[in-house]
Amino acid sequence: LGAPDSAAAVLEQVIALEHARGAGDGPLAMAALDFLASEYGRMGDDSASNATLERVVAIQRRTLPPAAPDRVGPLSDLGQQRSIEGRYAETGPPLREALRVAVPGGTAMTSPATLDVMDNLGMGLRGAGGYDAAEPLVRRELATRVRVQGPRHRFTADAYFSLGLLLALRGRPGDFAESDSLLHACLDVFRATLGPRHRAVAYAEYALGVLALRRGDPAGAEAWLRQALAIRRSTAQDSPREMVRTLIWLGQARLARSEAGATATMREADSLARATLAAGDPVRSRAAIGLAVTMARGGETAAAQPAYRRAMDALAARLGDTHPLVREACEAGRASGLVAGRICEAG
Repeated sequence: LGAPDSAAAVLEQVIALEHARGAGDGPLAMAALDFLASEYGRMGDDSASNATLERVVAIQRRTLPPAAPDRVGPLSDLGQQRSIEGRYAETGPPLREALRVAVPGGTAMTSPATLDVMDNLGMGLRGAGGYDAAEPLVRRELATRVRVQGPRHRFTADAYFSLGLLLALRGRPGDFAESDSLLHACLDVFRATLGPRHRAVAYAEYALGVLALRRGDPAGAEAWLRQALAIRRSTAQDSPREMVRTLIWLGQARLARSEAGATATMREADSLARATLAAGDPVRSRAAIGLAVTMARGGETAAAQPAYRRAMDALAARLGDTHPLVREACEAGRASGLVAGRICEAG
């Protein structure tokens, strides 16, 4: 229902009750902790989410057989949380371990838990800039969900989203048309199953905004992103990271239209990112870059230069010099008269 704070409160009660009866390391408590970590993440508390998931993984390694199915969810969620934070180098090990547990001996990948692992692996590869590596994994997941869960299932819509956003970001010939179809299918299912104001609807609208901007339609992008932002602002305890992402792309759309509000949008993104996200978070770096580029386009190149250089260093340190988002930030800076040094010279 989009109320992670309320969900967290109930889960904390479950955990307390299990501890009170001496079952604090039991399966119910572990399941509750796994779900609780996800709610912490949705509320933007990355530290609590990571600590909780690492606790569950450590307890299960100590108390369960290596191939116990209950280990799959926490391992997968730990990989997903690291991916969300942009810690892509740390994403693979728990996800691949989860896949080994979920699919012993290469058996059919059809269980919901296995499909979740595949989605998280694809998300990690996409976030790391490995669009081509992620594509077959996400396509396989989508085809399996359609076959096993049906084309109108809420979790099938997650797979529409994953592949649709991947194609929008990659942007090869044919990608945009398929992305448009997938993301509209995603939006339709989310609205039908979760309601028109659910946070998942904002994800689909955000992705459609990204697609519109990628295909050269900043007016369409702004319309989609404004709708996504309205839902995010009205949703209790929505993730600050997703708010910042939406503001970054909205600022870019407004900048492409030469709107006066572009700078204010980017300032909001940068301020929220600095207040809520860790210093090395790629989304925080991208917000700083977006603000610097917008300032430079407005004639404040000298004032924007130091922040742009620092943010580019941080973004490249986390993602690598060749990541598509790093290359795009180089191009945007270069077109605005900003200099990033070795990072952009390498491209």
